[in-house]
Amino acid sequence: MVAKRRDLGEACTAVNRIYLHASVETQFVEKFTAGLATLKITDGLDPSVDVGRWSMSRPVIRLRRLLTMLCRVSLS
Repeated sequence: MVAKRRDLGEACTAVNRIYLHASVETQFVEKFTAGLATLKITDGLDPSVDVGRWSMSRPVIRLRRLLTMLCRVSLS
């Protein structure tokens, strides 16, 4: 579940399929759904959010660095 949530599923390593044996399908779906229900999904600027735009600090830091670099280049 963490792998799919990482970078909101936009990373090339995000899980796209989960293969299960039929004997554990119902149990897995119940647990997976219960896990998803515990996530806080809202404005990504809220530091307590689990899923939302810019919910992770690394993308924000990378964007700030990129914007700073671009401003320096364009002002030079």
